Amino acid sequence: MGDDVVSFDPSEFRMTRSTVKKVIRRSAAALCRVYVGGRVVEVTREHKFAKHVNGRFEVVEASELKPGDLLPLHKSFYASRLSDPDVAIADEMVKLSIRAKEVLHSAYKAAGKTYEALAAASGVSRSHLRNVIGPVSCRQSLRRRTLDVLTRELGVEGEWLDAESGATGFKVRPSVQLYELLGYVVADGCFTGDRLSISDKDFDILQLYADKFLQAFGRPARILKGPHRNFELTCHSLPLGRFLRRLLGRGMVRSRQREVPEFVFALSAEHRAAFIRGFFDGEGWVGDHQVCATSSSLYLLIGMQWLLSSVGVDSHIRRAPASGFDKAENADFYTMTISALKRFRDFVGFNSAPKRAKLEARVQRGQAQGSRNELLPRDEVVPILEGLAASHTLHAHPGHQTIYDVIAGRVKPNMATVARLAASFDSAKLREIAEREVVLAEVTSIEDMAGEHTVYDVVLDDTPYFVANQVVTHNCDEEFEAFMLEVFSDWQVTIPEIGTIKATHPPYVILTSNRTRELSDALRRRCLYLWIDYPTYDKEVRIVERKVPGINHRLADEVTRFMESLRRMRLAKVPGVAETLDWAHALAGLHADHLDETLVSETIGCVLKDADDIKRFRAEVQKSGVASFLHVAP
Repeated sequence: MGDDVVSFDPSEFRMTRSTVKKVIRRSAAALCRVYVGGRVVEVTREHKFAKHVNGRFEVVEASELKPGDLLPLHKSFYASRLSDPDVAIADEMVKLSIRAKEVLHSAYKAAGKTYEALAAASGVSRSHLRNVIGPVSCRQSLRRRTLDVLTRELGVEGEWLDAESGATGFKVRPSVQLYELLGYVVADGCFTGDRLSISDKDFDILQLYADKFLQAFGRPARILKGPHRNFELTCHSLPLGRFLRRLLGRGMVRSRQREVPEFVFALSAEHRAAFIRGFFDGEGWVGDHQVCATSSSLYLLIGMQWLLSSVGVDSHIRRAPASGFDKAENADFYTMTISALKRFRDFVGFNSAPKRAKLEARVQRGQAQGSRNELLPRDEVVPILEGLAASHTLHAHPGHQTIYDVIAGRVKPNMATVARLAASFDSAKLREIAEREVVLAEVTSIEDMAGEHTVYDVVLDDTPYFVANQVVTHNCDEEFEAFMLEVFSDWQVTIPEIGTIKATHPPYVILTSNRTRELSDALRRRCLYLWIDYPTYDKEVRIVERKVPGINHRLADEVTRFMESLRRMRLAKVPGVAETLDWAHALAGLHADHLDETLVSETIGCVLKDADDIKRFRAEVQKSGVASFLHVAP
């Protein structure tokens, strides 16, 4: 709580700042995965978005979104510089000379302790210990902390290690080369047992990274010829494996579960760019118009997208269906594309010479700045273009026909078009719009995600809008969920202007719902559930006569029969008992004693509250008459 986050002002179409009031962790039975403008966001089906329709924003649920809907998208990503990671190898290995092993063996014999006792104290196996300090030993090294425990147990003191013994292994040097190497490992590396392996068809790039390996760790790696015309950069080392697993975390798991290690987001811009460069050396390629990277891990590409945005490079993610063996296994791949080639070259680039040369050729050929898939509000762009058309001789400027096309609606005001027109007409107003951090992006697809998932409800102090994976979302329902979960779990209510009010006794809470909104699984789990159906005919007549004093029995009977008939129709908003009572009160106020077609037509708005429902009802009345609604058997 209290963190400063990016928010959104729909009236100004600008990003703002807000403060987090509360974050609630809960589980959900099913989610939606929404692809928006090359970004991916996973939300509950009832989570809300701000959809742009005809120059204004409407709040809709995720379950109501359709491909082609426009949502606001925040193009920037702010990476906070927290602290550099600890890149020291804690389990330093010590190589023991023959003389040092004899000292340990003599101390073992003098101490009178068993191998089992020493193994339990030092945390290694009996056989491992015996292979180091036994009379016939075949191992020459121990970890530093294991050796410290062993010498303490055996009572070895003083400077007993001779000149031939000493620390061995890796000396990690934090540098650009280290982070390039780590990005390359996350992209293409694997570690099995005590062996790091990275495969590539390009021998030169492996040689380049072997040099970086030596610079980063102070120890050489080997390059071997592998199968299928591949080459393999390899290094055998248990300490290296422990170091990489500790530092990279989920960046070293199986390919489909890989993610960008958390520490990378806290690096300096230079080191973040180095990590990205290493990743694209391993997974990236240069196409005709884009730089691309493909992975079977969606979350790995999402993390790389965040990193690219943090250094000023825009990217898009889409699903790329697998083929061949992967298709047989029903495995999907995801592709990240980067259209801003010049920005990628200037801020990231490649170490690979062939990729670097190909990228430079594409940049020199010229590429459109901005994206054709990211739109700007038409109601802001068109007035500026109309002003340019009135004040300039359009045919003297490149791209003048585009102005007519945008004004007429034949071309959408996308980022690439607006940026090109801003440069052509030297328009400060167009340039200001094109340089905003927020654009409109299309929903390209929506997928259902089954299974139990953990989600987080974010409540802000002064606005319902917040940014999730660069997509602007609306959290109005989550604030209600947060309020109720606080009541159920902590027996308290937090009011920002007053403070926290805690109940002295466990409260009994009754929630009534007409199913117009979905209650979360976390909220349902804390409740007993009771379904109350519509009342029977006799019961509803009694309710009307009790709640509407003075109504005659015939009118109460006809109103009840009429409502039962309405509830059998396919209506968007089925009227309940509350609508029955509202209508009965209105009819009693008009001194009506029975229903007829004119009276029903004039007062049906008390019952039906949806325009389509009223049209459907009038069509049914025109076909069958009002009498058909009254002939329902009680």
